[in-house]
Formats: sequence, C-alpha cells, structure tokens
Amino acid sequence: IAGWAEIARGTRARVDDALDRIETSAHAAREAARGLLGAARGASAAAGPRGTDAAALAVDRARTLGPLAASRGARIDAAVTGPALVDDPSGLLWTALWNLVKNAIEAATEGGLVELRVAALPRGVRITVSDDGPGMDVAARERAFVPYLTTKRDGTGLGLPLVKRAVEGLGGTVALEGRR
Repeated sequence: IAGWAEIARGTRARVDDALDRIETSAHAAREAARGLLGAARGASAAAGPRGTDAAALAVDRARTLGPLAASRGARIDAAVTGPALVDDPSGLLWTALWNLVKNAIEAATEGGLVELRVAALPRGVRITVSDDGPGMDVAARERAFVPYLTTKRDGTGLGLPLVKRAVEGLGGTVALEGRR
C-alpha cells in the first residue's frame, strides 16, 4: 500500500491505478485474514469461494509488490501458465504468495531479480519463487519454518511459518532449496 501511495503522489496520471491497487490489496488482505481466523476457529471451509486461479493471483501479487521491489532496486518477473486452479476457500494461497514474494524481494540483491513461476500440473499447481540473494545456509533452511526464528534484523520469523501452514492447509508441500 505504501509503495502504491508513493506512486500516486509522484504522477497524477497514476493516481487511479494506485488507488485501485490499494483498494484491491486491502480487500484481499481482509478476506485472507478472515479465512485464516475462520480456519483457526475451526470454521467450515465450505462457506468461501472455490477455484482460485493461482496464476492470476501470482500476477496480481507481483504487480502489487512491484513498488516494494523497485524501492529496493529489484524487479519481479512473473511467468505463469494458467489458469492454475486451487481449491482455496480460506484465502490461504493469498497468504502464501504474499509472504513468499515479499521475502524474496527482501533477500534480492540491489538491481536483482525475483522470479515467480506458476504452472498447472495434472494434479495440482507448482509455484516457485526465487531470488538472486545470498541464500540461506543449511542450518537456516532447517529452521526456516520455526515460528519467531529469523535471519533478518527486522524480521518477525512469521512469514515462512505462515507459508507452511497455508500450503499444508491447501493439501500441498513447501520446500526451500539452496543455490545450485
């Protein structure tokens, strides 16, 4: 939201676009929070929407987080093959994508690249988020999903644990890989 507000302030022609992004992000965040709260309370998932297009959502996350990437001198490249439908009645996919892309932006080098890939598979969807940052050592990767443990000076240690919970809530798996 802050990045889009800065863009709106910068050029009058972009105000409507920036306000649309801010509004869309706020509504999506509210729905994701409601879904997570409902899941935490044991509410039935049947009440929410089904058939979330992971490809469209990934493109939207890349566009929404673009100003954050730009403020850090990085860029996001989203390549999707879609639609890539996910049964996501609680907004868990939104949470996973938001945290993965934000973490990648924060890890990317100055002038670096964050890559977001989404592909439909015969039985599911594969989402890959990568950055050109220094990576995590083996010990950090082993504890990356432990709540409140972080390698960042300003981190909370909640992003990747939320990703894991969201992905597993969707019936998927999540893994971290080091550079090859």
